[in-house]
Amino acid sequence: MSANNQYVETLITLKYVDIETAKIILNAVIPDNTKLPNDLVIEMSRKDKEIKILIKCKKGVGTMLNTIDDLLECVSTAEKVIKKLS
Repeated sequence: MSANNQYVETLITLKYVDIETAKIILNAVIPDNTKLPNDLVIEMSRKDKEIKILIKCKKGVGTMLNTIDDLLECVSTAEKVIKKLS
């Protein structure tokens, strides 16, 4: 845990070509983040064609990077499915 028990934070912005794609991606990844440990917070929102993902983690940078990697892998998978269905 961090020495001062504070959160490490990052904000990820994903921009898509249309609103429908942004909605599908957001809906695809939100269920993965409903049961989180107390020391991890993930907030997601969408405005028009843009998804914002705020991640806060008390376990330090290593855990933050692993969380980002896992989340972006889920996003990538959803994007690939959309591309194949298009």
